[in-house]
Amino acid sequence: MTLRRLATLSATVLRATMTGGKRGAAAVHLSGLQAVPLQPASPEVVQRLQLQTPHQVLETYVVGHLDIVPGDVLTVGGEQYTIRGVGRWTPPGNAIGQFTHLVVEDVLL
Repeated sequence: MTLRRLATLSATVLRATMTGGKRGAAAVHLSGLQAVPLQPASPEVVQRLQLQTPHQVLETYVVGHLDIVPGDVLTVGGEQYTIRGVGRWTPPGNAIGQFTHLVVEDVLL
């Protein structure tokens, strides 16, 4: 099974707007994204990103190389997650397409 087939979730990315040098409310930046179900991030990923958080760190892949940056918010199934790390990933030979790797943590409300 390819990673693209595992991308069964619909996701949205929110980005805060900047007005007058102040951070405003987050608005939809990208929608209708295909994402792989969230899974716990490996200890190696957490260490590489130097994340020191009491919250569970998760990771997913979305289809395509997308304009997503740390600080954006990923919404999946009505839940919101702060994006802490972003990387582009293209499998060898580009046989199954391009992906964006996201490392996220729960948003505190």
